[in-house]
Amino acid sequence: MLVFVEKILRVQPNVKKLYLLLRAADATSASHRFQNEVIGKNLFRVAKEKWDANLNSIIAKKISIVPGDVRYEDLGIKDSSLKEEMKIELDIVLNFAATTKFDERADTRKPPYCLGQTLNGVSKLDIEEEKKLIDEKINELQAEGAPETMVKRAMKDMGNKRAKAFGWPNTYVFTKAMGEMLVGHLKENVPAAIIRPTMITATCKEPFLGWIEGARTVDALTLAYAIADAIPGDIVVNAIILAMVALANQPCNDIIYHVGSSARNPIRCSGIEDYLIRYFTNKPWIGKNGKPVKVVSKMTIFNSIAKFHRFIRIRYLPLLKAQTRDSITKFKHRLN
Repeated sequence: MLVFVEKILRVQPNVKKLYLLLRAADATSASHRFQNEVIGKNLFRVAKEKWDANLNSIIAKKISIVPGDVRYEDLGIKDSSLKEEMKIELDIVLNFAATTKFDERADTRKPPYCLGQTLNGVSKLDIEEEKKLIDEKINELQAEGAPETMVKRAMKDMGNKRAKAFGWPNTYVFTKAMGEMLVGHLKENVPAAIIRPTMITATCKEPFLGWIEGARTVDALTLAYAIADAIPGDIVVNAIILAMVALANQPCNDIIYHVGSSARNPIRCSGIEDYLIRYFTNKPWIGKNGKPVKVVSKMTIFNSIAKFHRFIRIRYLPLLKAQTRDSITKFKHRLN
């Protein structure tokens, strides 16, 4: 969402208006989030340099901050006059809302999911029934006085269990599929397109090289390591803008755009290692002592968990045992 807003402000200041929905309880909280978590990001420095003092004027005229929450009816918007204004003024609606917490890569990209369709075909998926099961489980846990940590864990377990029952590997892809089903079922005659990007990484060009929101995607890419399909964030935004234009010029149904490097420009696992070493050599982390952290060697890759355990047992276990013995000796010495 941030990269999209930045590009519109930087290259298309003549846009009539952007209604920007932010999760917040009221207008004051939403405005605070916008200033700190949107415009306050380093991502907007190029736009600030380009428009200088005019940027604040452009933002005031072109962006309307809307407090709400996509989880609720009418997007959680409480201002009835604002809702009516949006119904009249809006030409295009973009939904960027999504969770970024997932422990497995997305499943193979499929055609649009029809309401009730499952990945394994074993039974019909009833979204309303799934919502009912969730509410019942939460009510049960709350009646038992379960702490929030237990509720969170139970919901995670339930999500993965329900996903696997219908053929999806995890809650992330399961909820994505249900979202597509609802779009197809509820849109009626409204033209709609679905953008399916692969793992989104840092920008490759716009507004500058290497910007990413935190490390919520790149750390998963680094840790998973075997993921071989990624796409820079600014390329995804360009694809979204092109899809908007295509849909406006030729409205049609069931359009899905797959946005990824795929077979045209795949990322090899060996390449990921080289990229990481090259990047952190040129732009090293700064340690707590104020000095750069040096990259001394390539990563050790294991093709089995047994070899990993053997490496730990030989390389680190003796050192840990020695440190434990030393700590026990020092503790006994202090007692005496």
